[in-house]
Amino acid sequence: MHQLTALLQVGNVPQALLYRDLLDHLADDVRAHLRVAAQVLTELRPARRTTSVPGGSMQAKRRQPWNEV
Repeated sequence: MHQLTALLQVGNVPQALLYRDLLDHLADDVRAHLRVAAQVLTELRPARRTTSVPGGSMQAKRRQPWNEV
């Protein structure tokens, strides 16, 4: 961004437009990479184990005040 601003400050619009195009493509590449990385991480995540907690779910127990557990 600094380079783009510097080009615009000196009035080098054609070069600034080229640099802006490069930044736009870079943003697209980063978004595509993040989508792929998120998918891979989702596939690598171990399956959630479900266990029975006496007296209800563990989340319900967490919501209760400490003196009511």
